[in-house]
Amino acid sequence: MGAGRDHHGPRSDLGRLGCTVAAIGQASAKGVTEMAIAHVIVNPGGTREQYEQVRKELGLTASQRPPGQLVHIAGASEGGWVVVNVWESREAAEKYHTEKVVPARKKAGLADTRPTVVEVHNLSK
Repeated sequence: MGAGRDHHGPRSDLGRLGCTVAAIGQASAKGVTEMAIAHVIVNPGGTREQYEQVRKELGLTASQRPPGQLVHIAGASEGGWVVVNVWESREAAEKYHTEKVVPARKKAGLADTRPTVVEVHNLSK
């Protein structure tokens, strides 16, 4: 599924959460621009309790974010739970998902859900 192409999938759920996520370019020390990205994880049938269990497995409190994560949004959607994380770079997002999220979901008894990756064009805070 391509970013921005499916109007009935994860991006529709974002609208229900009352947010818009578009990736912003950031200049690195070498002058190379990195693209911020969003990971959108839709958990059909997911619950707040499952979300909280994964956060516990990750060792994160409600107000904590891992290094490299710019924004974290989570909430109920029609028929499940949606998590949106905006990251400084694709590399930071992939590393955290692979090394931390996948094992935490397994410990919580949940299957791995591959996120939809969205290149962020605009991020307003």
